[in-house]
Amino acid sequence: MNGYSWTKPVDKPTGSTYFVPYSVSAIFPNSGKVEGGTEILIIGSGFVKKDDFQPRCRFGTPTNYAITEGQIISYNKMMCLSPPVFSFK
Repeated sequence: MNGYSWTKPVDKPTGSTYFVPYSVSAIFPNSGKVEGGTEILIIGSGFVKKDDFQPRCRFGTPTNYAITEGQIISYNKMMCLSPPVFSFK
């Protein structure tokens, strides 16, 4: 997840449209098994379920990372499974 992604536009009663950014305030736990499969809970805001959108989590560094699919639980919670360490690019 990054600070450059935005959720679906929200139309205000005034007729103007704006974008609501999501934010991340905490991630639990801060470590997991080397073989992956640890449930990672992301706490924040702006997580919105959309039919044409699959949330994803990126683990690692900008040059060595792995991406897994996530699941939005609520506006404030999202969950991803950690990847195995050997799956990093």
